[in-house]
Amino acid sequence: MLVTKYLADIESGPLQLAGTKPVAAVALSSPFDIGAAWKRLALASLLDSAYWIQSAVVFRRHEKMLSRIGMFDKTAFFKSRTMVAVDQTLTCKVLGYQEVDKYYRDASSFQYIQHIRTPCLFIVSTDDPFVRDLPIEECRKNQHTVLLVTRHGGHCAHLQGLQPFGRSYIDDCTVIFLKAMLDEMSS
Repeated sequence: MLVTKYLADIESGPLQLAGTKPVAAVALSSPFDIGAAWKRLALASLLDSAYWIQSAVVFRRHEKMLSRIGMFDKTAFFKSRTMVAVDQTLTCKVLGYQEVDKYYRDASSFQYIQHIRTPCLFIVSTDDPFVRDLPIEECRKNQHTVLLVTRHGGHCAHLQGLQPFGRSYIDDCTVIFLKAMLDEMSS
């Protein structure tokens, strides 16, 4: 999601660059609609618990700095037990949002794809729990984007072979895409 927003902002947003722009980019397992993903995943209480525990670890590590944020309610944060509640009590406060739905809307990638002018490869899998709604039409309408959808790969995995902890499918696709973009640029 950060790559997508960055690429859109360097073309038509607040980050318009005066110098060199990226030649190409790859976005892996980007949750195109964060609000929908979180609300759907909230049904899996184990994932909610894991997210909350990780958020609590991050909070403890940065507690002094986070306590300086106005309107941050430490008690409400520790009462949070869902991903959405953590985002409402912590993420929104850190990023200056009043409502979690507004944060999710702004952070979701769908709206930025139309503004991308840097060649970008999106790689997602249909079994990624964070990605359900695919930007098929958005990518089809933008000649600078390629949407690669695999059947398997989960969230950021795409492991391959009998010993899957070496080079992954993502590595291969990324190298092929970026090399093609560099070759195109030099010809």
